[in-house]
Amino acid sequence: MRDILRNKKQWIALPLVHLLTCICIPNNSHAQSQELTSPDGKLTFNLFTSNANWLYYTVSHDNFQLIDNSSIGIRFDNKTLYSQVSNITSSNQITVDENLAYRGHRSNIRNHYNEKTFSITSNNNIWGGPNQIQVRVFNGGLAFRYSAPTNGNVRYEATSFKLSQNTDIWYGDREQTQQHTKLLNWNNDQGGIVTAKYDNGYYLALGESNNQDYTGIKYYPSANNIRAEITDGSVPMQTGQFTAWRTVHIAQNLNDLAHSTLIPQLADRPDQTIYDDTSYIKPGVALWSWLGMNPGSNYDENGYKPANQMNIPRQKEYIDAADLIGAEHILVDFGWKLNYNGTRGFNNYRGKSKWQNLSELSSYGENKGVGVWVWENEDQLRDASTRDQFFQNLQNSGVSGIKIDFFDGEYSSTLTYLQDILKDADEHELMVNFHGVHVPNGLDTTFPNEMTREGIRGLEHSNPKHNDITAETNAILPFTRMIAGHGDYTPVTLNPDRMLTNYSQGDAGGTTYTHQLATMGMYISPVLHLGLSVEEINNLNANSPDIITYLTDMETVWDESIVLEGSEIGKQVMIARRTGNDWFLFAINGEQLSVTLNDVDLSFLDDAASYDTMFILDKAADINTDPELGDPLLIPTMHVNNLQSNYDLDINLLSAGGFIAQFKYIPEPGIAMIISACGLLIMTRRKNMI
Repeated sequence: MRDILRNKKQWIALPLVHLLTCICIPNNSHAQSQELTSPDGKLTFNLFTSNANWLYYTVSHDNFQLIDNSSIGIRFDNKTLYSQVSNITSSNQITVDENLAYRGHRSNIRNHYNEKTFSITSNNNIWGGPNQIQVRVFNGGLAFRYSAPTNGNVRYEATSFKLSQNTDIWYGDREQTQQHTKLLNWNNDQGGIVTAKYDNGYYLALGESNNQDYTGIKYYPSANNIRAEITDGSVPMQTGQFTAWRTVHIAQNLNDLAHSTLIPQLADRPDQTIYDDTSYIKPGVALWSWLGMNPGSNYDENGYKPANQMNIPRQKEYIDAADLIGAEHILVDFGWKLNYNGTRGFNNYRGKSKWQNLSELSSYGENKGVGVWVWENEDQLRDASTRDQFFQNLQNSGVSGIKIDFFDGEYSSTLTYLQDILKDADEHELMVNFHGVHVPNGLDTTFPNEMTREGIRGLEHSNPKHNDITAETNAILPFTRMIAGHGDYTPVTLNPDRMLTNYSQGDAGGTTYTHQLATMGMYISPVLHLGLSVEEINNLNANSPDIITYLTDMETVWDESIVLEGSEIGKQVMIARRTGNDWFLFAINGEQLSVTLNDVDLSFLDDAASYDTMFILDKAADINTDPELGDPLLIPTMHVNNLQSNYDLDINLLSAGGFIAQFKYIPEPGIAMIISACGLLIMTRRKNMI
C-alpha cells in the first residue's frame, strides 16, 4: 500500500499547455489615457498622465476604485521616465487562454488574460529606445513590468499603490511573524506579500513574479500610499530587458485570495533542453531531525537541541520512522560533514569517510523507499567548479536533494546564483530546498527542481528562546506569505516545549495537538518537512494509531483546494483539499478562546457518493507531559462510515485549537455510522457537533 501511495505522490513538474488562443485587437489610439480590462470585463487598469505630465495609473473592479491615482515608472540612469510624458500609445491587445499543469494547491490552472504593451514618450528619454510598460489583466488581478530603453541601470522605481487609509493590512517578512494593522498606522518597511482588506469586503495583495535577475523590492508605507523600492541601489539592464512583474491580486472572498495563481502564471515556463528528464523530482513528506529533540538533551544557546541528531545511527532511526508513516524523505541538517565526535558527524565514523557513510545511509533509505537530503551553507557553493564537484559527490552517494542555507537578501547577484544552483542541481538529479532566503516569486515554475523554500518564519522559531510563533500567525499565513508560493514552515511538533507561544496580547498560551497536525494542510510545500521526532512518531503508533494513518495518507500536492465560508484572517481558517476522489478538511483557531464553527459546508463532497470519514478531534497539550520521554500521546478520533455531503457538522475548537477530517471516497452511498471511543451510534442526518 505504501508503494502505491509513494508512486501516487510522484509528480513531473513540467507545465503542459493544453489550449492556447491568441486574439489581437487593433488599437491605434494616441492619447494621454489608455486602459486594459480583464477577459470578463470587470477589472480595469487605466494608465494616464496628470496635469503636470507625470505618469499615473488606477485599478477598479466593477467601478469600485481599488487603487487610486498612483505613480508608475522607473528612473533609468539619471532620467525619470515617468515625468514630462508627452504621449502614451498602446500595442494591439493580446488575449491568451490556456491550461497549465501546476504543483501546489491544485493540479492545473487556467491562464486567461488580456495583455497590452504601452509605449511612453517622455522628454527625459534621451536614448529614444523602448520606454515601455507591459500589462496583463486577469479576472483575478493584474501585473505590470518595465522595459529598459537602452543599456544602462535602473536606479529607482516610482511604483506605488494608493489605497484607502482605513484598509486593514496584514504583512510579515521572512524573519518576522505576521502582523495586522490599519494602513494608516503601518510605519515600517516590508518585503514579501502585503494583503489588504477593504471595508466592502474586497481583498488585494501585492507581490512579484518572474524575478530572475532583476532585484527584490520592499514596500514603504506613507499615509495611504505604499511605495515599492528596489533592494539594489542600481540594477544593470540591456535594451528591451524587462524588470520583474509587479503583481496585484484581487478577490472578493478568501478562497480566491488564498488560491490566486498570478505568480506561477506570470513565471517563465521551464527550458525543455534543461529539464528534459524530471523523473527524479518526487514530492512527498520528509522528516527533519533538527526539531526532533532526543530525550534528556538540553537546549543550546540558540534554543535548539540538535547536537546529537546528525549521526548515522540516529538518522537510520529517522528513516525507520519515515518508513512507518509512509514518508518519502528525510533531511540531515548541519553537522553531518563534521568529524564524528560521539554525537554528530559522518566523517571518520567507524573509520569511514563522510561520503562512504552518506552512501550507506542512502542505501539504507533506498531499501525502505526513503530518500536522503543533506544541508549545506550557500557560501560553500559559490565557486562553480566546487559546486559541481560537491553535487557530483552527492549524486554518487545516492542523495535525493539538498537544503542550501543563509542567502544574503534579494539582490540581483543572489537571484542569479539561485538559478545557477538549480541548473547545476538538475544536471546531478538533485531536488533543492532554499533556506535563509526571500519569499518565492515563481522560480519553481521555471526551475521545477526547487521543491520548497523558507522565506517564512516557521516552527523552527517556536522554542523557549524565540517563542514567537502564534496561533494567530498560523491563521494569517494562508492569506499572506503563502500567496507567493510554497513555504517550508516545517509544521508539526507534539512537544509542549515547542507548542508554547506568546500571543500578540502578551499572554502565554499554546497550540493544541490537533492544531499542530492541521498545519500540515494549511501550507503548501511539495516536499513537506515535519518537525516530528522519532519518539513522537513511535508514541503515536503505540497510543494513537489513527494519527499514523493520517500521516501516511497525507499528500503534499493537491488536485483542488477550497477555503470554506466562515474563515477569517487571523481567526478561524478552514481549508478543504482534494486528492483524487478523497478530501481532507483542515481547521485551525488563531484566537485565544474556544469557538464553535456552525453548519460547516460539506458541499465540496460529491453528492452522488459517500465517504468513510475520520475526524481528528481537538486535544490540548499538557505542559507537564513529555511525549518524547514516554508520556502517552492520546489524540481522540471519531469514525463515520458512509458520510454524505449533506451531513450536518458543527466543529468545536479549543483556544488555539484545530480539527481535521479525512474523507475516503466510496462510490455507493449508505447510512452514516459514527464510531467513537464510546461505541457505535447510527445517525441519520442528525445535527452532529464534533
